[in-house]
Amino acid sequence: MINNWLRLTNPSEVCGDLPFSDTQLGSKVYFFGQTGSFREDTQFALISSNQQAASIKKRLYRMSAHPGLRPIVDLGTLVNIKSSTLTPVLRELDEAGIIPILLGISQNDITHILLALSKVKNQRIRPVFVDDKIGIGQDFTRSYLNPILEQEEITVDSISILSFQQHYSNIEQVRIKFPFVHGLRLGTLRNDIKTAEPYVRDANALFFLFNALKHAEAPAQLASNPSGLYSEEACQLTKYAGINESMEFFALGNFDLQYDEHGQTAELTAQMIWYFIFGHQNRANEALTSTNRNLTKYMVNPDDLDVGFIFYKSEKTGRWWVSRQEASKSPRVTNKIYACSYEDYQMCTHNEISERLLELFQNAL
Repeated sequence: MINNWLRLTNPSEVCGDLPFSDTQLGSKVYFFGQTGSFREDTQFALISSNQQAASIKKRLYRMSAHPGLRPIVDLGTLVNIKSSTLTPVLRELDEAGIIPILLGISQNDITHILLALSKVKNQRIRPVFVDDKIGIGQDFTRSYLNPILEQEEITVDSISILSFQQHYSNIEQVRIKFPFVHGLRLGTLRNDIKTAEPYVRDANALFFLFNALKHAEAPAQLASNPSGLYSEEACQLTKYAGINESMEFFALGNFDLQYDEHGQTAELTAQMIWYFIFGHQNRANEALTSTNRNLTKYMVNPDDLDVGFIFYKSEKTGRWWVSRQEASKSPRVTNKIYACSYEDYQMCTHNEISERLLELFQNAL
């Protein structure tokens, strides 16, 4: 039973004395300890990695409910964050079609989480991290990439790190050794947050580490970072994740709420979860298949390159994808398809290769 690995939530700790109205998100929440099973059509499961999540849930449950929102189960707190505990919990949720939202993780938990996801999923994991640092090696003490890249049991297809700050990072060294690691600098994201959307769309698991935020936005973060994302940008990124049809896991962490001034970090965490759920409610559920009549294909062959590109535009959502087309292949034979932007396509038509395409296809260019 799933409750063997959980400390169940006492509803009075997060609900308060007043009942939820039908317009509040809490009216859609039920507690696993009261039912012992999942209700039909449950959409999300809230899980805590420690006992600090009550202040987040209190705020989240009083926020507005999205029209058509399906039930949300409050599973309580994990007894520990080891892969042996996570695996049976995530497996039951996966079999029930429920998306886990895990609160309060630390960077040291990431390896255990990815190991559990690798055991549960029938596909390779494509995590996207929102973090202020990226690097590998013994001198990079806060790197979670080292164990991820060293453990064969973790089946990772690609890794993206968003909002990293160049003065803290050595992404060039990482990409020389691991070309499937992609990154987007804070400055690039700040200039146009839409550049982050394709990175998020290519992922199926989101890890949002609060070090990526300005300290003023999240005083309980486990770093005193004077630079970083604003709260509005954080919510936009989690909304992108919710809209992504492939996103099946969401974790937030690297904060300690005992240092939370005026409950600001808990409030922001609740807002980020709300926008993830809101994004999910607005999924287009479009498939990249040859039978999808909403896709328009554009073939681009930049000058002085032996490689061409096939761009796909969704007439339904305006989203773009790209694949590589080698000159020696038939136009009908394509490679793996990646998310991209209209700007990537536009630059390619002017014989310019965007940073996104350079990362994706560097071995072919």
